[in-house]
Amino acid sequence: MWIDRLLASLAPEAALRRARARLALHNIQAAYDGARRSRRTANWNAGSAGPKTEVEVGLKLLRDRSRDLVRNNA
Repeated sequence: MWIDRLLASLAPEAALRRARARLALHNIQAAYDGARRSRRTANWNAGSAGPKTEVEVGLKLLRDRSRDLVRNNA
């Protein structure tokens, strides 16, 4: 944005504060994207089980793949 470039050349500290504020606002808005309902998330069925339960279901496959990755990637 032209105003950001102008501010950066005239008052770098103010430009930095403005950039930080803009980033903070973006992060706040992005935090709720996961809860948004849209065409892309219409069929997203997220489970409510904890991580231990989720991992235990595919533990053997995960362990085998992990070992394979270690063996084949230096």
